[in-house]
Amino acid sequence: MGSFCTAIKSLHGFIKHKTLDNLNPTLKDIAWNNIRLKIPFNWEIGRINTHQLIFQDDSSPKLELKWNTIKGKFSHHTHLKRLTVQRSGPLEQSIEKWPLPAEWKNVLTGFTASGFSWRSEKSIGRGVILFCPVCH
Repeated sequence: MGSFCTAIKSLHGFIKHKTLDNLNPTLKDIAWNNIRLKIPFNWEIGRINTHQLIFQDDSSPKLELKWNTIKGKFSHHTHLKRLTVQRSGPLEQSIEKWPLPAEWKNVLTGFTASGFSWRSEKSIGRGVILFCPVCH
């Protein structure tokens, strides 16, 4: 059994790996239910559940994280399909595979990762589905 995490990052809220530095005063630590990360100071928690965090600024959501325990065999394809089914309307047709940039791959070592992108009338974003085979 392992865990998966779906992270949706809007393009205007993208944080480059190089900025995730303890000395960077523009970031703050956030930790919840075994998830810990640094986010920009102007982001606030928009939604918090047992297995979900959504961060936003004054204008819109910037980052959504979902995680859960997987029962049985994990499949990136199945989870990408599940994301598509959970969305309705124009976004449903716009979710597609997206190759992860080298920066993201470097940060995500130890995970099996696959990227996806999405587009709606009002926004555009990219995300990653992560699987950790040793996490429980």
